[in-house]
Amino acid sequence: MTTAKYQTWIDRWRGSNDPVGACVQATNAMVAEFPERTRVRRHVFGPRCPVTGWPHWWCETDDGDLVDPSASQFPAIFDYVAIDESAPEPTGKCMECGDYCYDTSGACSPACLASLNTYYNGIIADAGMLSPLNTKEIPDG
Repeated sequence: MTTAKYQTWIDRWRGSNDPVGACVQATNAMVAEFPERTRVRRHVFGPRCPVTGWPHWWCETDDGDLVDPSASQFPAIFDYVAIDESAPEPTGKCMECGDYCYDTSGACSPACLASLNTYYNGIIADAGMLSPLNTKEIPDG
């Protein structure tokens, strides 16, 4: 529940800050102003992220009272869900399907990586460039 003092602060903060992608900055600033709040990192679920959720920061009290100073960046929020802190941290999104990746390959699974390799090797072959499977030299110029 957002009390009047928190809502006043949020309105003032949003007056000079864009909330999109600013949950870390907003929660740091809010906790500096209201030390009874604690920053928590979780997932929000909404129309843009109904299945996997979106990593997000907001503030809570010890009794779980939630205040989200950058909630307005989302068109709607269906739920706030805890992140398993023992789980690996995503390194990005899969270029094939859009799911989270947990390494630097750019793919979330061996199947997506194979599909990406097929796609990019086809582009390389069509361009007449050297591919990992082709030992001919790359032409100059």
